[in-house]
Amino acid sequence: MLPDFNSVSVAQFFNNVYGQGILATPLQMTMAYASLINGGSVYKPTIVDKIVHHDGSVEKIMPELTAEVFAAQTSELMKTALESVLSNGVSHALYKPGYTLGGKTGTAQIAFRGKYQNGAGWTNGSVMGLITAQHPQYIIAIQVRRPRSSLR
Repeated sequence: MLPDFNSVSVAQFFNNVYGQGILATPLQMTMAYASLINGGSVYKPTIVDKIVHHDGSVEKIMPELTAEVFAAQTSELMKTALESVLSNGVSHALYKPGYTLGGKTGTAQIAFRGKYQNGAGWTNGSVMGLITAQHPQYIIAIQVRRPRSSLR
């Protein structure tokens, strides 16, 4: 959720630039990553693939396109970048030779009484992953709330 541009202070505006003060659910993050890797299209989320009626007929549920937000070229660059994060970046422990996986970790500080806190238990961690990087079929969203240590 983003506040109206005209209703935020300059400090809050600059915090939002690098992600502080922005709220997003795991489903919203998954939808955002999906648009990054599927050519720039945003689809309404659904968990139903098809409906099989009593008479045996099958009704296929088609995804509902809601917006086009990136160019296809941007999407191709993002898939390459997300694969590089796992093979070359801080998240290299997630890289598995022979698989073209992609992903990105994230850390969000937790605010308490109007101030962001530091130290163990004052962050939320996440990993957004895609299988496979060049022909993505699945997005995996993992969220860890208030981890007490970091695995490296």
